[in-house]
Amino acid sequence: MTNLTSLKPGDPVNLEVDMIAKYVEKMMHGESSNSPITVERLVRQGF
Repeated sequence: MTNLTSLKPGDPVNLEVDMIAKYVEKMMHGESSNSPITVERLVRQGF
């Protein structure tokens, strides 16, 4: 359930992106990052 039905074209919205998803996407594309997050660490944490 959202309140998006009350929005009109041009209304400002706040979009948030899951940070883990951004790191996983970079890893999948072979991009390096200066993050302590690794695939192995994510697996150990249950992701």
